[in-house]
Amino acid sequence: MEPVTSHVETERSSEIARAIARRYRSRFLRGYVKSKVANDPIYRAVLTRLRDVRGPLLDIGCGIGLLGQIVRESGL
Repeated sequence: MEPVTSHVETERSSEIARAIARRYRSRFLRGYVKSKVANDPIYRAVLTRLRDVRGPLLDIGCGIGLLGQIVRESGL
């Protein structure tokens, strides 16, 4: 069963997505970021896991560095 997402969580994801998307000059990347951050459940799952973790985060992966930006924007 998939977890239920509240309206507040969905709206916050959209706010974070818009804030991060504004950092990109490319129209394509702005659209990609908005969609990826707002709709990909992995980010919400990672934020849930990191909520009580203190310390540095090292994101070693491919892509445009969204995870670090999402963590920062969410205030963790």
